[in-house]
This record gives sequence, C-alpha cells and structure tokens, in this order.
Amino acid sequence: MENAIRDRFAFSYESGVTGSFLVASTSKDEKIIEFQVNMLAKNPNKHILPFDIIRNNDRINIYYNITSKLSLSQYLKRSQLSKNEFLDIFSGIVKTLLNSKGYLLSDNSFILDEEYIYINPDTKCISMVYLPIRLDIDITKALKNFAINFVVYSANIYEEDSDGFLQQFLNFLKKDTFSIIEFDKFLKEMKRLARKQEKESNEFNEVQKKEQTAENVEVQQKKEEDLKENRFKIEIPKPKAVEGRETKKDVSSNYGQSKSEFRKNDGGKEEKNIVSSFSGNPNVIVGAVIQTVIAIIVLFLFFSGKLDSTGNDKISTAIGLLLVGAAVSYFMWKNILKIKFSDKKNLQSKAGDNNGRENTGRNSVPKVIEKIPKPAKKQNEQSIPNTRRAIANENKMNESKISENSVSIPIKISGNVNETILLDSSDVKHARLQVIKDDGIEEIIINKPSFIIGRLEGQVDYVHTNNAIGKVHAEIITRDGCYYLKDLNSKNGTYINGKRIDSNKEYEIKNNDRITLANSEFIFIVM
Repeated sequence: MENAIRDRFAFSYESGVTGSFLVASTSKDEKIIEFQVNMLAKNPNKHILPFDIIRNNDRINIYYNITSKLSLSQYLKRSQLSKNEFLDIFSGIVKTLLNSKGYLLSDNSFILDEEYIYINPDTKCISMVYLPIRLDIDITKALKNFAINFVVYSANIYEEDSDGFLQQFLNFLKKDTFSIIEFDKFLKEMKRLARKQEKESNEFNEVQKKEQTAENVEVQQKKEEDLKENRFKIEIPKPKAVEGRETKKDVSSNYGQSKSEFRKNDGGKEEKNIVSSFSGNPNVIVGAVIQTVIAIIVLFLFFSGKLDSTGNDKISTAIGLLLVGAAVSYFMWKNILKIKFSDKKNLQSKAGDNNGRENTGRNSVPKVIEKIPKPAKKQNEQSIPNTRRAIANENKMNESKISENSVSIPIKISGNVNETILLDSSDVKHARLQVIKDDGIEEIIINKPSFIIGRLEGQVDYVHTNNAIGKVHAEIITRDGCYYLKDLNSKNGTYINGKRIDSNKEYEIKNNDRITLANSEFIFIVM
C-alpha cells in the first residue's frame, strides 16, 4: 500500500446483520468527492466493492461490503494458480483501472495491495477498493511494483503451466516504456496464446482418443475374423474302456485293409521294382559274370579230360566240381545280396524320415480338448450351510459386543465428511468440534494449523452441507498451543458463546466454548 493512503486512512473490519465489512476511517477534514460516490451508487460495478459513507463527530468511515469474499492474500495461501487464473487476476485489475474513466473516476484512487483486493472464491471475480478522494499517486508505477512483487513473492503457479510465461511477464514489466494500455494489450495476447494452446491440446487429445478408439475397433474386428477362420474343434474324451475297444477295432481293421490293398495295388509294382533294381545294379552284374566264369571252368575241367589223371570216377569228379562251384556261388551271392538289401533299407529309412517331417509340418494345428469339470462332492455342499451358520453366529456375537461398547465410544468424523472412524485414546487429545445429534456425537478433528470450514469443496477443509453457512465461512488457527477463530467475511456471521465476532480478526477459543456458524452450533473441545 502506498504511504499516501496508509498515512491518511486506518483500516479495520466489522460484522453486522447485513454482512461483513472493511472499514476505511479517515479524518473529518478529508474531502469526499460526492459525485463519484453517487455515480457508483447508481451504476454498480462488480469489479469495484460497493460502499457506504458514515460520518461521525470527528471521523469519516467508509464501509466496503466484503461479504462472501476473500482477500487475495488469504486466497493465495491455500490455492495454486493456473496460467489462465493468473492472467485473469491481472486482466481484472487492469480492466478495472482502464474502465474507471467511464465512471468519471480516478485510476490512482484504487488500492493496489493483496490485503485489499478481494476475490470471489467461487467465480474468481476480482473486486477492488476505491477511495473517493484525491490522491497524488503514480498508478502506473504502483501497478508495476505490485505486479513484480506478486510474481516474486506471492504467486504460486503450477509448474507444468508456467512454460516460461512468467519470465516473459517479468521482462515486460521491466520495460522503460511500460504503460497500463500496453500492459492490457500484452495480457490479451498472452490469454489469446493460452486459449490457442489449450485448443490445440484439446484437439490433439481428441484426435488421439479417436485414433485409439479406431485402433481398438480394428483390433477387435481382426480378433473376431481370426476366431471365425481358425475355429478349433472341441473334442470330448470318451471313457477309457470304450476308447480302448474302438482303438483296437480301428487298428485291426486298418491293418487288414492296408495289407489287402498292398497286395492288390502295390504287389505288381514291388515285383517290377525288384527286377529293375537287380538288372541295374553293378554288384549283380559282377556276380553274374563271376558265376558264368565258374561254370565255364567247371565245364572245361570236366570235358577236357584233365581230371582223368586223378584216377577217380567221372561221376564223382563231376559231383565234386558242382559242389565246389555251388559253394563259391553261394558265398558270392550272399555277400552281393546283403549289400543290395542294406542299401535299400537305408534309402527307405531316409524316405520315411522325410515323409514324417512333411506330415508334421502339414498337421501343425493342435487339437483342443475341453475338459468337463467333475461335479462337486456332496460333502462340500453340506459344509456350506454349516459355514454360513458359523459366520452368522460370529457376526451376532460381534454385533452384541459393539452394541455394548457403542454407548461410551462416540463417532469421529475427520476433515473429510465422507470418512467416519472410531475414536481411540490418542485421538481424544486433539482439538475438535463436537455436534450432538440424535444418532450420536459427530466430531470434526482440527488436524491442520489453518483449518477452514465452509460449503465450497476444494477451498475448505471441512465441507458443511448447511446452506446458511458461507462458502468459505470461518477459520480455526492453531499457534503456539493456542487456538483462534476467525470469521472469513461470512454473511450470517460467526459467534463465540452467543456473541458475534468481527470478520478477519482472530479470537482465542478455549475448551467447551460454544461456536456458532450461522445457525449450526459446535462445542470446541481441547484436552
């Protein structure tokens, strides 16, 4: 606040039947600009606090209605500002200064101080204090200093929303050519860019969402098509006895059929293959040549008469030659045929391996067999009712125990109205507010140094459902082991032991004090 204002005015707070008020008191010698007072009375502006002037003997008191509003400093203590909220606050201030000339007001008569700029916690609308007197203040310099201090010391901005705009904001304030009109243009451009970024972000998210949805639909359709094309047969296994009999029948019938078909269809082919294999094999040819040579030698020896010198009978000699030739032929053909059939078996085994691999590749789709679960045993079925009866008996015993102890154990409700827990010995020592109801005692635990009660969820620590209570009604402050109650400009007021307290002033509260918020009563307990 400028010294010119601080030296000429004293500020205080009062509360009455009609609401909460900021009181600016000055000397009776101060000249009030009456036409400005009449202008604002006939043309109210939501960005300028409405006021009434009351003259006492030696003082002039200006009463500003601040009911249901919070000072900007109070609001910033508990709230983080987004980029848009930050820009809206300054846009509201600058807009009020620029539009003041349309009401025949002086822009240097506004107070630029966080304690005396007010905000509606619900709508975030800014309202300023206007002093209807002549003040010698450089409002451009005052606005510049206020904005710098606000950014450096007061503003609590979401880091993800900053994206460097605060540095741009400070750089603009440091310009030598700074003016309110140029500042207004800068804020409008920043808001335009913020809206553009928000729109692009929303469009990008929408496109991503549509692509994801389309991809999910495509994947689902592909799965359905795959299921239609690759339907597996579900085979239910038969009992082992039936399966064994059918298997034996199939094997025997298949064996007989294959044997007969082999004889009918493949017999001639096999004979032809054997003849062709003997005729084309080089070992057989060599054996035939040797056999022919042996026969020629035997015949030559028999008819040439060279064996006559032995003195044996020709018949005996012929039989001996035949036996020798037969023995030689036997061993020769035995070796030749052994080589032949061993080669044939090797070829057949290789062919069989290749056929097996081909069949394995062709029949790669496994069969799916569905197992039918066995029915549950009767013993388990009988045990279920017994278990249920046991659980029911146990629940009855627990309920009887709870009902016996429920008289001495009150219900405790924490700062969150939806969370109800039971008191224990450690919780009894905490400060709390008690409300006596038909179904027991409701307790609000004071678990923060600054504990606010009201109806506006997100801005208070305890949400009350009574519509007579203000959106941000009252604050309980814990400091150095003592407790204080402060009314936050509520419309229906805050009372201690039946006496209404002024807003924005701290009043000490003690054990068993009766606190009334509008028409809701609480007992303050601290032990």
